[in-house]
Amino acid sequence: MMAVGKSSLYVAIGGLVTPFIIGYAVLIALNLDVMVALFMASALTATSIGISVRTLSDMGKLHLRESRCTLGAAIIDDVLGLLILTMLVSINLKGAIGVEELTTTIVSTLTFFAVFLGIGVKIFPRVIDYIAERFKIRGVMLSMAVATAIVTAYLAEHTGLAAILGALLGGFLFAETKHKEGIANDIRPLSQILTPMFFVLMGMHVDVRLFGEVALMTLLFITVAALGKIVGCSLGAMAGGLTAREALIVGLNMIPRGEVGLLFAQYGLSLGILNQQAYLILIVVSLGSTLITPPLIRMGYTLLGGKRENRTDERAKISG
Repeated sequence: MMAVGKSSLYVAIGGLVTPFIIGYAVLIALNLDVMVALFMASALTATSIGISVRTLSDMGKLHLRESRCTLGAAIIDDVLGLLILTMLVSINLKGAIGVEELTTTIVSTLTFFAVFLGIGVKIFPRVIDYIAERFKIRGVMLSMAVATAIVTAYLAEHTGLAAILGALLGGFLFAETKHKEGIANDIRPLSQILTPMFFVLMGMHVDVRLFGEVALMTLLFITVAALGKIVGCSLGAMAGGLTAREALIVGLNMIPRGEVGLLFAQYGLSLGILNQQAYLILIVVSLGSTLITPPLIRMGYTLLGGKRENRTDERAKISG
């Protein structure tokens, strides 16, 4: 597990740095505004692993080392992606991009993160567990979860950070409680209502008439998004001890942007950083990268064969 954890960290870093550098270089070469280039390049760092997990599960590959590495990397990638989004939001609010603004943003973000995780994780779960055991009333935990998400999101935004980071940290607090499974079950019906509404809202802001104007740029960006993840994550996986075959599969697994990429697009549009054309590009990149991933994963396993899987299974039987 430690080996997988190390490789997951390397994969996450490679999958963040490589697409960002390539995307930013391409956008600056096309004479885009620096803030727009930063935001769009940062959107390429995101990973939405749900579609890859479903594909791997359907293929019976979820138990393999490359799959476990992908899952770990995706979690790290999501946290790092949200931190980047938070810093961009904060920099945009300051209205300047410089060493001082960047340093202040990084320090405030990490401080906010450290305070919540350092103090909150020790105290908050005990309070929640006490309330759950003292007040056995249906819906109390759901109300606590919603209230916590709202409060932590408000505190993050009031500090000059992205509200979504605060909501994420609120979830981290509940992760340490004894009643987290029950809370998750209570929240699930709510998410089934709100998630489709989120996608409807995203779609309402899309002007499909502009697609002809940005078609070539969109194809270029999808290519950059896919290659950036494949190259960066594959190199990170090999640095973490995986074989070249496993590393390539990890790179393919990490291509989808999905809802995480949509969050970047929504924030960029609402803050006035992105125009309708840039917003449309990010929306199509998120959808396109998600659609191409399952066939690429299947093609990867078909072309690369299953010898590694057989050897892994044999070693598992021997060690067992």
